[in-house]
Amino acid sequence: MNLKQSVATALVASGLFVAAICTGADEAAEICAARAQSNQAIAAKDIDALKATWLPSLHVAASSGVSVTSGTEMAAVFLKLFDDPAFDRFERLPVSVRLSPGKTLAAETGKWTGYWHRDDGTAKISGPYMAQWQRVNGAWKISAEVFVATECSGSSTCESLR
Repeated sequence: MNLKQSVATALVASGLFVAAICTGADEAAEICAARAQSNQAIAAKDIDALKATWLPSLHVAASSGVSVTSGTEMAAVFLKLFDDPAFDRFERLPVSVRLSPGKTLAAETGKWTGYWHRDDGTAKISGPYMAQWQRVNGAWKISAEVFVATECSGSSTCESLR
């Protein structure tokens, strides 16, 4: 890893880079605010607030390899997670937000982390994600997401994922 990559990695890890792309009054800041609402809805286990962040036609490729092809199906997945006493939350931290020339679509990339309480500690499963956002009636909504699990720590549960 060269110096430039090391500095970028340190900024992302510290959250400073995230703050840089999520400030101001532009579309990137609006998308970051919508992502924060999504994270808060998951932490609060508020399915209605979570559904408000995505389109009904949502498509998701989950880190488990499961494909979800509608907002209704995704809501069912989250309701099942919310009923799991071991599940704590997901956090998605944006690293980059890029807009299409017409500013009607955007690509968000970042790092996600999921937290599950286990007998031997808190399992933290994480990796990169990419989200496509679409501006609908002046608001940014998630139209597609892809999550890949590349790291796991904190629990022996991680051994079963390798």
